[in-house]
Amino acid sequence: VEHRVRSYLDSNCASCHRPGGVRARFDARFDTPLAEQYLVNGPVNSHDSIAGSFLARPGDPSRSMIVHRMLDGTRPMPPVGVNVRDQAAIALMCEWIDSLPSPPDVPTTPDPGPPVTDGSIAATRAR
Repeated sequence: VEHRVRSYLDSNCASCHRPGGVRARFDARFDTPLAEQYLVNGPVNSHDSIAGSFLARPGDPSRSMIVHRMLDGTRPMPPVGVNVRDQAAIALMCEWIDSLPSPPDVPTTPDPGPPVTDGSIAATRAR
């Protein structure tokens, strides 16, 4: 699953999300080791973040901004050629995030507030 997710990120995100690219702080290139991508528990550099969210929050796709942006109809990612949500890619991303272990040095937020409640993630996972 990780190989497929990282391949997706490289082909759909790395042209912008890389050193010297957009202001987002993660590196989506496949050749960058996962621990150096700043994706898992990576800081969110956005004004529209969800309470308690990270770029990819282990075990919690509803508080993972990468999934939120893939579902966002107003600011979709990837930004070019997205007229229809890639449900298979979103489901794969959710599966990968669910499988990630939470590192012991990253504190969990006791009550980060309600997760995304529009049903999009749950509906995507059910497919």
